[in-house]
Amino acid sequence: DSGKSTTTGHLIYQCGGIDKRTIEKFEKEAAEL
Repeated sequence: DSGKSTTTGHLIYQCGGIDKRTIEKFEKEAAEL
């Protein structure tokens, strides 16, 4: 199961740089608060 979740995580990370941008956006907004 851990191997499967890791693979899924890599797929999500590769397919959606969107997620990384979203996280960076949240971090930026959080820093401004």
